Amino acid sequence: MKALVTTASTPTSLFVVRRLKELGYKVTIVDSHNRSFISYSNAVSKRIVAPSLLYDPHGFAKAVLDELRQGGI
Repeated sequence: MKALVTTASTPTSLFVVRRLKELGYKVTIVDSHNRSFISYSNAVSKRIVAPSLLYDPHGFAKAVLDELRQGGI
């Protein structure tokens, strides 16, 4: 099973990512920060750096949709 977590720089996301990993998911995160603390978690299988959701929501959505189309999730 695979899961996609967006806005990974929020503190709650770390809990979510760890829990998904415990449940057997391969977790992909999408965030606009290339050095977010969650990127270093062992629970993360794949990291995608996207444009800022705040300043470029269309670019962020495009990055997520591109990942979904590639079958990564």
